[in-house]
Amino acid sequence: MPAYTHFAVITYYMAPNVPTPVPNAGSGIFLHEFSTSSGNATAGCVAVSHTNLVAILRWLNPALSPRIVISPYANLNRY
Repeated sequence: MPAYTHFAVITYYMAPNVPTPVPNAGSGIFLHEFSTSSGNATAGCVAVSHTNLVAILRWLNPALSPRIVISPYANLNRY
């Protein structure tokens, strides 16, 4: 059984994104849904509800080089 049925890769620990991969640092940072078995915390990923994840994935267009920004709403205009 897969860890996630829906997800997007934010970044991963491989060249060229990371010049020197760090052993045991995980395989990457993903956008995925909350885990109902382990609560809402992640080990560095971004987790949202299933409904929001599906909406984001339908909207997401990789050809436009999208960015994930975690910021207070008032500061989003910086990006």
